[in-house]
Amino acid sequence: MNLDNNCTQVSCHTLVAGGGVAGVAAAVASARKGMKTVLIEKENFLGGVAHRAMLNSICGLYLNGPDFPQATLNDGICAEVATALMGMSASSKIVKVGKVYLLTYPRGNLERVLEDLCAREPNLQVMRGALADSVRFRDGNINHVEAISSSQGPIRIAPKAVVDCTGTGNMAYLAGAALYLPDQSRQLAAYTVRLR
Repeated sequence: MNLDNNCTQVSCHTLVAGGGVAGVAAAVASARKGMKTVLIEKENFLGGVAHRAMLNSICGLYLNGPDFPQATLNDGICAEVATALMGMSASSKIVKVGKVYLLTYPRGNLERVLEDLCAREPNLQVMRGALADSVRFRDGNINHVEAISSSQGPIRIAPKAVVDCTGTGNMAYLAGAALYLPDQSRQLAAYTVRLR
């Protein structure tokens, strides 16, 4: 896309592409560090695959074992999301399925929690219905990202840092970076690291 001067111009420290659970967490964390942050999401809602697939449980929040979990494995935004989901509905609860503990919640609640997390951050601007179309460079660094918004039209975003949470590596692809996507026929582990 080649933008003229009739586009919306935005500058920020951090641009996060993708408004799923990972993208919202990255954007909120950046904003809380005092960085002016822009989150772009191609859909008109937050939550990504968790919302589109109408999921109603999260696996991997709690330590497996015989004892009922008292807290999430990781603190921070992960624990905030779990606490908010538990507080929204009496039907949100921790249940054991096989050998793992899940947090169940009514559909739609995760999207509301993510929206609320974003709304509370004054350093965060969320652009729904906005899709990155190209990445422009100057002196080997990203100069700006061109996006198209269903509500604002063309947008030129000038970030200092870009975080790709698209799930498909769209920003990396647009930037011409090396990209590896796993074989689609294999299911990969979602939770692999516990921070202490």
